[in-house]
Amino acid sequence: MTAGVIARRYAQALYKLADAQGAVEEVRRDIQQLAKMLRQDELKDLMHTPLIPTARKKALFKEVFGEALHPLTMRFVEFVMDKKREALLGEICVAFEESYRAYHNIVPARIVTAVELDAPMREKLQQALKGIFPEGELEMDAVVDPSIIGGFVLQVSDKLYDASVLGTLERMRQKL
Repeated sequence: MTAGVIARRYAQALYKLADAQGAVEEVRRDIQQLAKMLRQDELKDLMHTPLIPTARKKALFKEVFGEALHPLTMRFVEFVMDKKREALLGEICVAFEESYRAYHNIVPARIVTAVELDAPMREKLQQALKGIFPEGELEMDAVVDPSIIGGFVLQVSDKLYDASVLGTLERMRQKL
């Protein structure tokens, strides 16, 4: 079994447990916080090294997070550590977020522009996208990347629309 499949199974199990206990939002908040922390090299290294015993990892984890995590989240992380799957925690966090979005019919959208979008433009874009993608609630993530020169690059779920100046120039270059 691949790491991605294992991570999805753990994430789905956590989601179902959280749902049964009415703690989905609290666990999601914890998982988002945990994912952010796991991007830091020190914690990532701690979780990946087999040299540190599981008991010590659990103790360090409790020291770092203490009472900040929901008890279900803490028990889940300890369970993952007991099963020697702590190296998959980052992937489990991503898979949990995917499960959350699927269960709540949330469609992730990412827009890349050369300049910051102001609030009215962002709202107008959100409304236009709702008309194009009515299948769920859009969760918009806006990124500024001056290298696209102008226009925008929009990714909604697995669809990519490149209306950037850089993309247009690249397509023209390929045709020539």
